[in-house]
Amino acid sequence: MRPYLILLLSLFLAALRASAQDTTASAEPQFLIESITVEGGSRGSERIVVSESGLKAGQTYAEGELRAATSRIQRLPFVIATDFRLAKGSSFGRYILVIAIQQMKPVFLQAESTTLWSLDQHYEPQPGGDLVIEERLNQMRSNRLAAGARQFIGPAGMLTFAAERVEHRNDRYTLSYSQYDLFGTRASITALVSYLEEPGARGRGAPGDRYDWHFRDNLTYELIGVVPLGRNDSLRASWQRSDRPVSYFTVVPETGALQHNLRSLPEIRKELFWIHDTTNDPLFPTRGMRITAGATRSDSPTFSFVNLGRVKMDELKATIEQSFPLTQRQALTTGAEGLDFDRMVRKYDLYARYSFDLWGRDRTVKNGDLRLELSADRIFTSIREEPFFADSTVGVGLVFRNEWGVLRLTGKYNAWRMR
Repeated sequence: MRPYLILLLSLFLAALRASAQDTTASAEPQFLIESITVEGGSRGSERIVVSESGLKAGQTYAEGELRAATSRIQRLPFVIATDFRLAKGSSFGRYILVIAIQQMKPVFLQAESTTLWSLDQHYEPQPGGDLVIEERLNQMRSNRLAAGARQFIGPAGMLTFAAERVEHRNDRYTLSYSQYDLFGTRASITALVSYLEEPGARGRGAPGDRYDWHFRDNLTYELIGVVPLGRNDSLRASWQRSDRPVSYFTVVPETGALQHNLRSLPEIRKELFWIHDTTNDPLFPTRGMRITAGATRSDSPTFSFVNLGRVKMDELKATIEQSFPLTQRQALTTGAEGLDFDRMVRKYDLYARYSFDLWGRDRTVKNGDLRLELSADRIFTSIREEPFFADSTVGVGLVFRNEWGVLRLTGKYNAWRMR
């Protein structure tokens, strides 16, 4: 059986298992929630928190449903910790649900540094004319720094600005606005505009002598909508437009000479994904399951020396991962990912992630979350049904998160072999 079919079967069985687990909540003791209050949030975030919980005042819920609601809140981009408690209501059998959150500061920082050692194989010519496969250890470093700020606007809106610098890439600046609690549901919509410095700049010979021929090349526009299908299921759709520079030559009819043309043509990207998520933390999951399945279609300009055209490409992608605690401070996540790119490239990734809480709960609440992470990946890639190579990667990292942001330091070792 093809690995892609195995992955799809796993997704189907996992969805059935998750559905069966949801039905067991009715057997637990029920609590009538008289009202819902939020502690630790700001004026603008409280409505978003209540909306994302999926809970309504005046209804009864089991303890498992309340814990699932806190997991949904934990996955909000501005929440780093959440918990709940039940307080006495106005009469016997009625309760006030108090949701306590730890919210990120209005100004945030994200920094990441990764060092990758890769053991590559290459053909080395010999004096007799033969080719011999030799191995070589390479080292690559990647550093990323992002800083930004967020501001809550109105009862359920959030404005975010971020500046990002990635080593060996151009700087990017992003402004986004998200509106939550649409139509009184967990639905949301995000409008985003991103500016990329000199994406079409080309060298003219002298170092630093560059030019960018069209200002529109720097901008990307995107709309993202999320529609809830249930308490733990949703549909995510996005539409993205960016202008891409193209370079080609045409023949001048009068002289027969070649004329160099520089133009900007639109690139359109559309995505639609189903998401099932019961994990309790987007960065450090210790329990729960996450399943995604969907498709992406892109319409991009293509060009060669004298030709100009467009190409449409489809991408299918599915992921499944399960997180579960090993001890109070240790957790393991195992998963699989399948990718089919335009029926030409197929990629399958089997992975495991181990995390260890280095500080424990008390110090984490006071100073932030410090984790040791170990990872292992086994990746299989095929082109047009023919196996090409198998890729193995192991990694170790330290991750620190508090209300100001996230810092990550990672080292990885990668090895692949020709077939």
